[in-house]
Amino acid sequence: MHLLNSRLLEFTRSSPDAALGANDRFAIFVATTGALVMFSFALGHVLSGRTTLALLSALPGVMLILNIRSHLRARRWPAPPYMIMTSFAVLHTVEIWTFGLVNLLWVFPTVIAGALLSPGWAAGIYALGMLMSGCALAWTLGDLSLMWQFGLALILTWSFMQAGVAVVANLRRKLEEASARDALTGLFNRRSFDTDLETALNRTGGAALLLVDIDRFKHINDRSGHVGGDETLKALAGLLTSNCPTGGRVFRLGGDEFAILLPGPDAGQAGELARSLPPRICGALGVTASIGALHAGGGRDADSVYAEADALLYQAKAEGRDRSVFLASA
Repeated sequence: MHLLNSRLLEFTRSSPDAALGANDRFAIFVATTGALVMFSFALGHVLSGRTTLALLSALPGVMLILNIRSHLRARRWPAPPYMIMTSFAVLHTVEIWTFGLVNLLWVFPTVIAGALLSPGWAAGIYALGMLMSGCALAWTLGDLSLMWQFGLALILTWSFMQAGVAVVANLRRKLEEASARDALTGLFNRRSFDTDLETALNRTGGAALLLVDIDRFKHINDRSGHVGGDETLKALAGLLTSNCPTGGRVFRLGGDEFAILLPGPDAGQAGELARSLPPRICGALGVTASIGALHAGGGRDADSVYAEADALLYQAKAEGRDRSVFLASA
Protein backbone atom coordinates (compact mmCIF):
# COMPACT_ATOMS: atom_id res chain seq x y z
CA MET A 1 0.00 0.00 0.00
CA HIS A 2 1.39 3.33 -1.10
CA LEU A 3 -0.04 5.64 1.57
CA LEU A 4 0.83 3.84 4.77
CA ASN A 5 3.41 1.43 3.33
CA SER A 6 2.57 -1.23 5.89
CA ARG A 7 1.92 -4.92 5.35
CA LEU A 8 -0.81 -4.97 7.96
CA LEU A 9 -2.52 -1.59 8.26
CA GLU A 10 -3.81 -1.00 4.75
CA PHE A 11 -5.53 2.23 3.79
CA THR A 12 -9.10 0.93 3.34
CA ARG A 13 -11.10 3.98 2.40
CA SER A 14 -12.29 4.21 -1.21
CA SER A 15 -12.50 8.01 -1.02
CA PRO A 16 -11.63 10.82 1.40
CA ASP A 17 -15.29 11.10 2.35
CA ALA A 18 -15.71 7.43 3.25
CA ALA A 19 -15.93 6.33 6.85
CA LEU A 20 -12.77 5.23 8.60
CA GLY A 21 -12.23 1.50 8.55
CA ALA A 22 -11.07 -0.53 11.54
CA ASN A 23 -7.50 -0.52 10.27
CA ASP A 24 -7.52 3.27 9.96
CA ARG A 25 -8.80 3.68 13.51
CA PHE A 26 -6.18 1.30 14.87
CA ALA A 27 -3.39 3.12 13.01
CA ILE A 28 -4.59 6.44 14.39
CA PHE A 29 -4.81 5.00 17.91
CA VAL A 30 -1.24 3.67 17.78
CA ALA A 31 0.13 6.87 16.29
CA THR A 32 -1.78 9.13 18.69
CA THR A 33 -0.67 7.13 21.73
CA GLY A 34 2.91 7.27 20.55
CA ALA A 35 2.74 11.02 19.96
CA LEU A 36 1.28 11.70 23.43
CA VAL A 37 3.97 9.60 25.11
CA MET A 38 6.74 11.35 23.19
CA PHE A 39 5.36 14.82 24.01
CA SER A 40 5.19 13.89 27.71
CA PHE A 41 8.84 12.82 27.58
CA ALA A 42 9.73 16.04 25.78
CA LEU A 43 7.98 18.08 28.48
CA GLY A 44 9.86 16.22 31.21
CA HIS A 45 13.19 16.91 29.50
CA VAL A 46 12.29 20.60 29.11
CA LEU A 47 11.50 20.90 32.81
CA SER A 48 14.82 19.22 33.61
CA GLY A 49 16.75 21.55 31.32
CA ARG A 50 17.68 18.86 28.77
CA THR A 51 16.89 20.79 25.58
CA THR A 52 18.52 18.37 23.14
CA LEU A 53 16.66 15.36 24.50
CA ALA A 54 13.44 17.40 24.53
CA LEU A 55 13.83 18.11 20.82
CA LEU A 56 14.71 14.49 20.07
CA SER A 57 11.62 13.33 21.98
CA ALA A 58 9.28 15.83 20.32
CA LEU A 59 10.46 15.08 16.76
CA PRO A 60 8.78 11.66 16.33
CA GLY A 61 5.67 12.99 18.07
CA VAL A 62 5.42 15.86 15.58
CA MET A 63 5.87 13.49 12.64
CA LEU A 64 3.17 11.18 13.99
CA ILE A 65 0.71 14.07 14.37
CA LEU A 66 1.42 15.28 10.83
CA ASN A 67 0.86 11.76 9.50
CA ILE A 68 -2.44 11.42 11.38
CA ARG A 69 -3.61 14.71 9.86
CA SER A 70 -2.66 13.56 6.36
CA HIS A 71 -4.25 10.14 6.92
CA LEU A 72 -7.58 11.72 7.83
CA ARG A 73 -7.41 13.78 4.63
CA ALA A 74 -6.51 10.74 2.49
CA ARG A 75 -3.12 12.18 1.61
CA ARG A 76 0.32 10.65 1.51
CA TRP A 77 2.10 10.64 4.85
CA PRO A 78 4.64 13.51 4.94
CA ALA A 79 6.95 11.52 7.23
CA PRO A 80 7.57 8.00 5.91
CA PRO A 81 7.63 5.28 8.59
CA TYR A 82 11.36 4.73 8.19
CA MET A 83 12.00 8.37 9.14
CA ILE A 84 9.99 7.94 12.32
CA MET A 85 11.83 4.73 13.15
CA THR A 86 15.17 6.49 12.58
CA SER A 87 14.20 9.27 14.99
CA PHE A 88 13.20 6.68 17.60
CA ALA A 89 16.52 4.86 17.11
CA VAL A 90 18.53 8.02 17.67
CA LEU A 91 16.44 8.99 20.71
CA HIS A 92 16.63 5.56 22.33
CA THR A 93 20.36 5.28 21.72
CA VAL A 94 21.04 8.67 23.32
CA GLU A 95 18.77 7.95 26.30
CA ILE A 96 20.18 4.46 26.88
CA TRP A 97 23.74 5.75 26.94
CA THR A 98 22.75 8.81 28.99
CA PHE A 99 20.48 7.31 31.64
CA GLY A 100 21.49 3.64 31.67
CA LEU A 101 19.95 0.24 31.21
CA VAL A 102 16.49 1.11 32.57
CA ASN A 103 15.71 2.84 29.28
CA LEU A 104 16.03 -0.48 27.43
CA LEU A 105 12.43 -1.18 28.46
CA TRP A 106 11.14 1.55 26.13
CA VAL A 107 12.63 -0.23 23.13
CA PHE A 108 9.99 -2.97 23.20
CA PRO A 109 6.81 -0.87 22.60
CA THR A 110 8.50 0.96 19.75
CA VAL A 111 9.59 -2.34 18.18
CA ILE A 112 5.98 -3.55 18.36
CA ALA A 113 4.61 -0.31 16.90
CA GLY A 114 7.27 -0.38 14.20
CA ALA A 115 6.27 -3.90 13.17
CA LEU A 116 2.66 -2.73 12.79
CA LEU A 117 3.16 0.63 11.08
CA SER A 118 6.41 0.23 9.16
CA PRO A 119 7.47 -1.91 6.23
CA GLY A 120 9.21 -5.10 7.30
CA TRP A 121 12.70 -3.98 6.29
CA ALA A 122 12.45 -0.74 8.32
CA ALA A 123 11.14 -2.55 11.39
CA GLY A 124 13.91 -5.12 11.08
CA ILE A 125 16.69 -2.54 10.75
CA TYR A 126 15.31 -0.63 13.74
CA ALA A 127 15.10 -3.76 15.90
CA LEU A 128 18.64 -4.76 14.89
CA GLY A 129 19.98 -1.30 15.72
CA MET A 130 18.35 -1.32 19.14
CA LEU A 131 19.60 -4.85 19.76
CA MET A 132 23.20 -3.83 19.03
CA SER A 133 22.97 -0.60 21.05
CA GLY A 134 21.37 -2.21 24.10
CA CYS A 135 23.68 -5.20 24.13
CA ALA A 136 26.72 -2.95 23.68
CA LEU A 137 25.71 -0.87 26.71
CA ALA A 138 25.10 -3.97 28.85
CA TRP A 139 28.47 -5.36 27.74
CA THR A 140 30.22 -2.08 28.55
CA LEU A 141 28.70 -2.03 32.03
CA GLY A 142 29.67 -5.65 32.56
CA ASP A 143 26.10 -6.96 32.95
CA LEU A 144 26.32 -10.00 30.66
CA SER A 145 23.21 -11.59 32.14
CA LEU A 146 21.10 -8.55 31.20
CA MET A 147 22.73 -8.45 27.77
CA TRP A 148 21.58 -11.98 26.97
CA GLN A 149 18.13 -11.48 28.48
CA PHE A 150 17.54 -8.21 26.63
CA GLY A 151 18.86 -9.59 23.35
CA LEU A 152 16.76 -12.74 23.48
CA ALA A 153 13.62 -10.88 24.58
CA LEU A 154 13.98 -8.33 21.78
CA ILE A 155 14.59 -11.00 19.14
CA LEU A 156 11.53 -12.95 20.29
CA THR A 157 9.37 -9.80 20.42
CA TRP A 158 10.31 -8.79 16.89
CA SER A 159 9.93 -12.32 15.54
CA PHE A 160 6.50 -12.83 17.10
CA MET A 161 5.29 -9.48 15.79
CA GLN A 162 6.49 -10.28 12.26
CA ALA A 163 4.76 -13.65 12.40
CA GLY A 164 1.57 -12.03 13.70
CA VAL A 165 1.62 -9.39 11.00
CA ALA A 166 2.08 -12.06 8.32
CA VAL A 167 -0.80 -14.16 9.66
CA VAL A 168 -3.21 -11.23 9.90
CA ALA A 169 -2.23 -9.92 6.46
CA ASN A 170 -2.80 -13.37 4.98
CA LEU A 171 -6.23 -13.61 6.62
CA ARG A 172 -7.08 -10.18 5.25
CA ARG A 173 -6.13 -11.22 1.73
CA LYS A 174 -8.31 -14.31 2.03
CA LEU A 175 -11.26 -12.24 3.26
CA GLU A 176 -10.85 -9.80 0.39
CA GLU A 177 -10.70 -12.66 -2.09
CA ALA A 178 -13.80 -14.24 -0.57
CA SER A 179 -15.69 -10.94 -0.85
CA ALA A 180 -14.83 -10.85 -4.56
CA ARG A 181 -16.25 -14.34 -5.23
CA ASP A 182 -19.74 -15.68 -5.77
CA ALA A 183 -20.64 -18.03 -2.91
CA LEU A 184 -22.44 -20.63 -5.06
CA THR A 185 -20.13 -21.03 -8.05
CA GLY A 186 -16.81 -19.69 -6.76
CA LEU A 187 -16.59 -17.37 -9.76
CA PHE A 188 -15.74 -13.70 -9.46
CA ASN A 189 -18.85 -11.65 -8.62
CA ARG A 190 -20.46 -8.48 -9.99
CA ARG A 191 -18.30 -6.24 -7.84
CA SER A 192 -15.16 -7.74 -9.34
CA PHE A 193 -16.68 -7.58 -12.82
CA ASP A 194 -17.32 -3.84 -12.64
CA THR A 195 -13.74 -3.17 -11.54
CA ASP A 196 -12.12 -5.53 -14.05
CA LEU A 197 -14.20 -4.29 -16.99
CA GLU A 198 -13.27 -0.68 -16.32
CA THR A 199 -9.61 -1.62 -15.93
CA ALA A 200 -9.60 -3.63 -19.17
CA LEU A 201 -11.26 -0.83 -21.15
CA ASN A 202 -8.65 1.65 -19.93
CA ARG A 203 -5.99 -0.32 -21.79
CA THR A 204 -5.04 0.49 -25.35
CA GLY A 205 -6.23 -2.81 -26.82
CA GLY A 206 -9.65 -2.71 -25.18
CA ALA A 207 -11.44 -5.93 -24.29
CA ALA A 208 -14.07 -8.42 -25.39
CA LEU A 209 -17.16 -9.02 -23.27
CA LEU A 210 -19.45 -12.03 -23.50
CA LEU A 211 -22.72 -12.14 -21.56
CA VAL A 212 -24.12 -15.65 -21.12
CA ASP A 213 -27.69 -16.25 -19.97
CA ILE A 214 -29.40 -19.63 -19.55
CA ASP A 215 -32.61 -19.86 -21.58
CA ARG A 216 -35.81 -20.30 -19.58
CA PHE A 217 -33.98 -20.84 -16.33
CA LYS A 218 -37.22 -20.49 -14.40
CA HIS A 219 -38.47 -23.66 -16.08
CA ILE A 220 -35.38 -25.49 -14.83
CA ASN A 221 -36.12 -24.39 -11.28
CA ASP A 222 -39.78 -25.38 -11.64
CA ARG A 223 -38.85 -28.80 -13.01
CA SER A 224 -35.81 -29.67 -10.87
CA GLY A 225 -36.24 -27.40 -7.87
CA HIS A 226 -33.77 -24.83 -6.66
CA VAL A 227 -31.24 -27.53 -5.85
CA GLY A 228 -31.33 -28.67 -9.47
CA GLY A 229 -31.10 -25.07 -10.62
CA ASP A 230 -28.05 -24.49 -8.43
CA GLU A 231 -26.39 -27.60 -9.83
CA THR A 232 -26.99 -26.29 -13.35
CA LEU A 233 -25.42 -22.95 -12.44
CA LYS A 234 -22.37 -24.64 -10.94
CA ALA A 235 -22.01 -26.90 -13.97
CA LEU A 236 -22.20 -23.93 -16.33
CA ALA A 237 -19.63 -22.08 -14.24
CA GLY A 238 -17.25 -25.01 -14.61
CA LEU A 239 -17.83 -25.25 -18.36
CA LEU A 240 -17.26 -21.54 -18.93
CA THR A 241 -14.11 -21.62 -16.83
CA SER A 242 -12.69 -24.60 -18.72
CA ASN A 243 -13.37 -22.89 -22.07
CA CYS A 244 -12.12 -19.44 -21.04
CA PRO A 245 -8.87 -18.55 -22.83
CA THR A 246 -5.74 -17.78 -20.84
CA GLY A 247 -5.86 -14.27 -19.46
CA GLY A 248 -9.65 -14.14 -19.41
CA ARG A 249 -11.98 -14.19 -16.40
CA VAL A 250 -15.41 -15.67 -15.80
CA PHE A 251 -17.97 -13.92 -13.59
CA ARG A 252 -21.41 -14.68 -12.22
CA LEU A 253 -23.28 -11.40 -12.37
CA GLY A 254 -26.39 -12.65 -10.63
CA GLY A 255 -29.13 -15.20 -11.15
CA ASP A 256 -28.40 -17.16 -14.32
CA GLU A 257 -26.33 -14.42 -15.97
CA PHE A 258 -22.61 -14.96 -16.46
CA ALA A 259 -19.90 -12.92 -18.14
CA ILE A 260 -16.54 -13.66 -19.74
CA LEU A 261 -14.05 -10.82 -20.00
CA LEU A 262 -11.12 -11.13 -22.39
CA PRO A 263 -8.69 -8.22 -22.16
CA GLY A 264 -6.80 -7.41 -25.35
CA PRO A 265 -7.37 -6.64 -29.01
CA ASP A 266 -8.13 -10.18 -30.27
CA ALA A 267 -11.72 -9.81 -31.50
CA GLY A 268 -11.45 -12.98 -33.60
CA GLN A 269 -10.80 -15.15 -30.55
CA ALA A 270 -13.78 -13.63 -28.77
CA GLY A 271 -16.06 -14.19 -31.77
CA GLU A 272 -15.01 -17.81 -32.09
CA LEU A 273 -15.61 -18.41 -28.38
CA ALA A 274 -19.07 -16.81 -28.59
CA ARG A 275 -20.02 -19.02 -31.54
CA SER A 276 -18.72 -22.22 -29.98
CA LEU A 277 -20.27 -21.91 -26.53
CA PRO A 278 -24.01 -22.47 -27.23
CA PRO A 279 -23.56 -25.96 -28.74
CA ARG A 280 -21.03 -26.90 -26.05
CA ILE A 281 -23.42 -25.81 -23.29
CA CYS A 282 -26.33 -27.71 -24.82
CA GLY A 283 -24.27 -30.85 -25.37
CA ALA A 284 -22.71 -30.90 -21.92
CA LEU A 285 -25.53 -29.65 -19.71
CA GLY A 286 -28.70 -30.41 -21.65
CA VAL A 287 -29.82 -26.76 -21.44
CA THR A 288 -29.53 -23.92 -23.90
CA ALA A 289 -28.02 -20.49 -23.43
CA SER A 290 -27.98 -17.21 -25.31
CA ILE A 291 -24.90 -15.03 -25.67
CA GLY A 292 -24.38 -11.37 -26.45
CA ALA A 293 -20.79 -10.48 -27.18
CA LEU A 294 -18.73 -7.62 -28.50
CA HIS A 295 -15.22 -6.29 -28.67
CA ALA A 296 -14.80 -2.72 -27.43
CA GLY A 297 -11.80 -0.52 -28.07
CA GLY A 298 -9.78 1.09 -25.33
CA GLY A 299 -11.18 4.19 -23.71
CA ARG A 300 -14.82 3.12 -23.88
CA ASP A 301 -17.17 3.69 -20.96
CA ALA A 302 -17.77 0.48 -19.01
CA ASP A 303 -21.49 1.07 -18.49
CA SER A 304 -22.15 1.67 -22.18
CA VAL A 305 -20.15 -1.42 -23.18
CA TYR A 306 -22.13 -3.55 -20.76
CA ALA A 307 -25.40 -2.06 -22.03
CA GLU A 308 -24.46 -2.89 -25.65
CA ALA A 309 -23.53 -6.46 -24.75
CA ASP A 310 -26.81 -6.80 -22.86
CA ALA A 311 -28.73 -5.55 -25.93
CA LEU A 312 -26.95 -8.15 -28.06
CA LEU A 313 -27.92 -10.82 -25.53
CA TYR A 314 -31.58 -9.86 -25.80
CA GLN A 315 -31.23 -9.88 -29.58
CA ALA A 316 -29.99 -13.47 -29.40
CA LYS A 317 -33.01 -14.42 -27.30
CA ALA A 318 -35.38 -12.62 -29.67
CA GLU A 319 -33.92 -14.52 -32.62
CA GLY A 320 -34.80 -17.88 -31.06
CA ARG A 321 -32.34 -18.46 -28.17
CA ASP A 322 -29.57 -21.09 -28.11
CA ARG A 323 -27.32 -18.83 -30.13
CA SER A 324 -24.87 -15.93 -29.95
CA VAL A 325 -24.80 -12.47 -31.43
CA PHE A 326 -21.33 -10.97 -31.76
CA LEU A 327 -20.33 -7.41 -32.66
CA ALA A 328 -16.72 -7.39 -33.81
CA SER A 329 -16.06 -3.72 -33.14
CA ALA A 330 -17.95 -1.44 -30.81
